[in-house]
Amino acid sequence: MCGNNYDATRQIVGGEFRYRRTGVLGIEKNTQGAVPVALLLQQLGINLRGYHKVALAPSYDLEPLAGVNLPVCETDFVAIENLTYPDKAAFIIGECKDEGDRIDENDINNLKQIADAIPRQRFSPYVLLARLSPFSAEEIALARTLNTKYEKRAILLSQRELEPYYIYERVNKERGTRYYGGTAKEMARTTAAIYFAESAEVTDQGPSK
Repeated sequence: MCGNNYDATRQIVGGEFRYRRTGVLGIEKNTQGAVPVALLLQQLGINLRGYHKVALAPSYDLEPLAGVNLPVCETDFVAIENLTYPDKAAFIIGECKDEGDRIDENDINNLKQIADAIPRQRFSPYVLLARLSPFSAEEIALARTLNTKYEKRAILLSQRELEPYYIYERVNKERGTRYYGGTAKEMARTTAAIYFAESAEVTDQGPSK
């Protein structure tokens, strides 16, 4: 897939073996969309697992039950963070974009409706938007609409947060802050502070080394 030639004929012995592309980069030739998903799942796995158990899975088609007025759409990933009582489990869905794609109003509207439909007695819903380049002003404005008066549920992660080992390592160096990404709640508060000019309470102490 990188454009170089590789002679695999010496490994084919008597027709016993069959070879095919597999994994997140092997479904089809268009691999760009898989890269931000892989980076995001790695970051969530590193930073969230420092505290609690977390389930991570890529690419789901979302279809409403019969009679339910919700859009048919997809989410690039699902993450469920199992928190301890009295906190409810965090349910995270969202979009991952490479450098060329943009998050649009349709993406936000679909994700907002799904987040609104998550049962609050069981989960705290979050919508995470990730991309391999900086967010545009339009994308930030759209993302802000995911929050409500009483809920911060928008999480924005650009290449600045996806590349270092700790999510907010570069942000803290640039701003002289002490943000951590140990929980979805903390990431939503930090997103509000960085992108929406709102205050953020630092409650987590960061993942253990």
